[in-house]
Amino acid sequence: MVQHKDQEVKTNAVKLVVALSSQVGEVTIKETMTQFPTGKIPSWFIIKALADIAYYNPAAMVEQLNHVFEKVVPVLGAVKKPVMKSVITTALGRFAGAMIQSCSDNKEEEFGDEELGADEKTAATLTTEAMLKKYGNSVATAFDVVFTNWRKAKEPKLRLAVAEACGLMTEVMAPKKFKTRYAEILDAYCSMYKKKKYRLRGRSSETAKAHRG
Repeated sequence: MVQHKDQEVKTNAVKLVVALSSQVGEVTIKETMTQFPTGKIPSWFIIKALADIAYYNPAAMVEQLNHVFEKVVPVLGAVKKPVMKSVITTALGRFAGAMIQSCSDNKEEEFGDEELGADEKTAATLTTEAMLKKYGNSVATAFDVVFTNWRKAKEPKLRLAVAEACGLMTEVMAPKKFKTRYAEILDAYCSMYKKKKYRLRGRSSETAKAHRG
């Protein structure tokens, strides 16, 4: 997939990989990861494929997240190009989203539509806790890089991707690490909201002046 020079071929290959993951998820993800060299930043298309698998087939991705995080997290500090930061950030958000979806599906399968009792709530919580224990530290490490450094990017598209991904990542990162950054996270999102509101107000004023003119 990464060796072909034609961008359209690579794009179609990503779509094929995602389609295959719905039938043979484990095999598809493992084969995709063979094209992700350890300790090196992979092709944009490899990250795109992993991100799309997580979005369309979350259960398949969650089963392989340990292997994925082992390769993704160590290279985050070496990523310089905004386009790579953007696709990796999107992927991290989708990995977190897949975990959230998996927790939700586990609860539905276990308890159906019936109201949860005390023991059932405990069982469901344990399922979530097991996932946090397994992946929470990796998510927290990735969050540190993305939230601390990449949210300050000049590119609006990247900042938006960071805001969306970090919101999802806070739900599945290690609870202790989330608590240490809670105030900082809250301040950052409030600041982003105020800036957006200010821009919208400014644009409305400019529009009104244009109409009056």
